[in-house]
Amino acid sequence: MPVPGRRRRLWAASGVVASLSLVPILAAVDSPVSAATTELVTNTSVETALAPWSSAYNTSSRVERTTGGHDGTYSVRASNSQTVARDAGFRDKPSHVTSTVAGQVYDLSVWVRSEVAGRTINLKVKEITPSGSSPGTVTQPLQAPDTGWHRLALSYAARGAGNSLSFIVYTTAAAPGQGFWADQFSVSVTTPDPTPTETPTVTETPTETPTPTPTETPTVTETPTETPTVTETPTETPPPPPPPTETVRVASTIETVPTGVAGDTADDPAIWVDTSDPAASLVVTNEKNVRRLTVLDLSGQVVQRITTAGFVGNVDVRGDVVAAAQSGIRLWRVAPTADGPRLVPAQEQSGNATTGGEGLCMYDPGAPGVGGGLYVVNVQRSTFRVRMHPLTDADADTLLQVQPAVRQFFLGSEGEGCVVDDATGALYLSEEDVGIWKYDLTAAGTVPPRVRLASLDANLAADVEGLALVGGELIASAQNVVAPRDNWYSRYDAGTGQHLGRFRIVDGPASDDCDQTDGIAAHDGYLGPVFPQGLFVCQDGFNDAPGTSGTQNFKLAPLHLVDGVL
Repeated sequence: MPVPGRRRRLWAASGVVASLSLVPILAAVDSPVSAATTELVTNTSVETALAPWSSAYNTSSRVERTTGGHDGTYSVRASNSQTVARDAGFRDKPSHVTSTVAGQVYDLSVWVRSEVAGRTINLKVKEITPSGSSPGTVTQPLQAPDTGWHRLALSYAARGAGNSLSFIVYTTAAAPGQGFWADQFSVSVTTPDPTPTETPTVTETPTETPTPTPTETPTVTETPTETPTVTETPTETPPPPPPPTETVRVASTIETVPTGVAGDTADDPAIWVDTSDPAASLVVTNEKNVRRLTVLDLSGQVVQRITTAGFVGNVDVRGDVVAAAQSGIRLWRVAPTADGPRLVPAQEQSGNATTGGEGLCMYDPGAPGVGGGLYVVNVQRSTFRVRMHPLTDADADTLLQVQPAVRQFFLGSEGEGCVVDDATGALYLSEEDVGIWKYDLTAAGTVPPRVRLASLDANLAADVEGLALVGGELIASAQNVVAPRDNWYSRYDAGTGQHLGRFRIVDGPASDDCDQTDGIAAHDGYLGPVFPQGLFVCQDGFNDAPGTSGTQNFKLAPLHLVDGVL
């Protein structure tokens, strides 16, 4: 896919011309605008009491005041009170922020100490309306490299006015009796002084001499405010606006048969390519709340429906193998039948490792199929856990078995979108209220190293949902929960994270747009005369006219138009 050319932005520097006069001059010079920081926490170090940090994160959490503080004698300790691994943590109650100002940035920080090296401790802020809903939440994780003290911090711009903010510190899957310590809490707001002071500067008339000597004006250099460097604490930006007019608009070509089921049902697509007859390729989708996989042809018609015993999460395809998240991991193969290519069971009936989670993607690092290694990555939304399971066929009967996880690690908050670049071993995960992470699956160990590929900004709005890789680019669904009918898709260089542009699927002659999109899929090769230069598939949360209207479905659009280069 061609990459749009870069534009060079030129900035003009303005100057001030001063004139010298032989009469007195009185000039008003603005002094730098000062800013006032207000600390909202009164019990920052629990030296005299535990409240308001005594509220447990969940029923398995034990919260207590203990000796061994970061800046004093005492700190807060949160631990797992159960006999099996559970999450543990605490929150402020009552909240330190009880009535937000829309757009105001609130800075939160805490010092934490893990009792076990390698544990991830999370700082989370959750905005809560008077009715109990949550218009925004941000989580900042810290994977403790040791058992020493480390600072966690984040900045949050309030989505609305009159809401409260909940300050939460927690860890996931702590062993029985284990947990973490926390101390030196802070919630602050910074407001500029709107009234600059005027300092008169007097230039005197020079004395009458043949060569007057002008009074030397000293050069004043402003001392910038020192900003402390904090490891892994990016500043959260305010909610991005709806997409601007320069967003590329691509008309949908075809829409699929609606699910026929009310509510949020259609979710995630995957494209299976028929290499012998590309026009006969299929789109495999999940309809989560009715417990089924639905297989569609490229005209949008249903060719197969598979009803399962439980909730069906995301789907992915490698070669002829199809994987879906369904009370663990379920597997099928695409096989030829009298009616055309269809899904048939491809999983051993016993011996499969148990797991759970809605997010799913596949990874095939070697030769196609299980011979060179074939894996399924499973993401659990509720615990933020990510696992990577090998698939094997020990008895060579074409039935695959899900093996125990060879990797396990955690996101800092809820995530689901998942895709792997088989050629580079890069795993991309979306964390809905944070951004997109890039993990290196070629590195040794159970927890792969990661970098943040993209953060929430004007080009990436929460919730960050589906991800797709195509032609060296990563496409991400920006659901834009503040205006879900104005969502879009952002394109990034999959290697560097450079933002390349964004696009929106809009109404076509016989098919409507894509709104509030969860899952997406893309293929950049020939798929028949309707999609000769690739295919983009998006889930549509609001199925309107033109075309069918009512329950959710998917839209198919030409991929080669998404970069705005015809």
